[in-house]
Amino acid sequence: MHWEYARLLLWPGTLSCDYGVLSLPACASAYSWCALQPLLLYCGLHGAAAALWRATSTMQRAAGAAAAAGAAGAAGAAGRRGKRGGSEEIEEEKQGARLRLALFALGWGLLAMLPAAHLGLGIGTLVAERLLYMPVAAASIVAACALRWLAARSPHPGFGIALFFQLVLVLYLLSHRTVQRNLDWRSGESLYRAALREFPRNARMSNQLGTVLLRGKSGKGAEPGSEELTEALRLFDVAIESLPAFALALHNRGLAGMMAGQSLEYALQLFEQAIRVEPDVFMFWQNRGIALQRLGRQQLAQQSFSKAQQLQASEVARPGYGGRKQQ
Repeated sequence: MHWEYARLLLWPGTLSCDYGVLSLPACASAYSWCALQPLLLYCGLHGAAAALWRATSTMQRAAGAAAAAGAAGAAGAAGRRGKRGGSEEIEEEKQGARLRLALFALGWGLLAMLPAAHLGLGIGTLVAERLLYMPVAAASIVAACALRWLAARSPHPGFGIALFFQLVLVLYLLSHRTVQRNLDWRSGESLYRAALREFPRNARMSNQLGTVLLRGKSGKGAEPGSEELTEALRLFDVAIESLPAFALALHNRGLAGMMAGQSLEYALQLFEQAIRVEPDVFMFWQNRGIALQRLGRQQLAQQSFSKAQQLQASEVARPGYGGRKQQ
């Protein structure tokens, strides 16, 4: 997860509104590459922080020594000042300020990432791009300080100009990616399709897109035999295959099957599986009752309807597409 956040900071080529458990590679062992990636990241961050701290301390000691020497004699200080030149001293002060700013930004970014690090604190989501707002600001400050440091230390006069044009190119590419990403957010359907292009086995996005298609273009439900209903059935199957205990996907697959005129027994089986996972969602009991009623099991159907009414009236009820374990 930490490596994925680092990848998003460096180059957000792959973006998704949801990162499910199957969206990221699972580590087979502690010696696999996916386990070594965050270790390399931690070593790199530790090395950068140590280097900044050492450079800042060195410049502070040098400044303290210069101040002490200046206090020893005004004439000696004036002589040194004449040899070195005031511009060099000013540049050293600016360099020290940049180092301190970069060190502060690095610590700020790491502190801002703590809620998303899953280190003793559960936040209910595996990876979320919205958690990178503050770390992105901190990383931008560190990058600006690093680029300015490179430009100041280069002996070639054209290095700064070349660096500037490279930065313009990077900003253009990031702006182009932003425009592309904005198109994904035009509607719920386009957003879920964009997520599934990146992670085709994402159970939650498969269920979300299937739900949109199940409602149909009119919002009154997809027509039997329509392309929307056929695709919704496939998406619910993908969600259940990826996450067999996904209660909402189980329910929606049963509902879509009834709308498509498929086996009522199979739909009833799916409703009951969803209820075993999430027994407190009235919608599951309501549609179970409808399936039983169509199968001619009136007594069981009435019991299911009564349970649905109790849940709907209680504090436990979650109207609409709700549930706990699928989140």
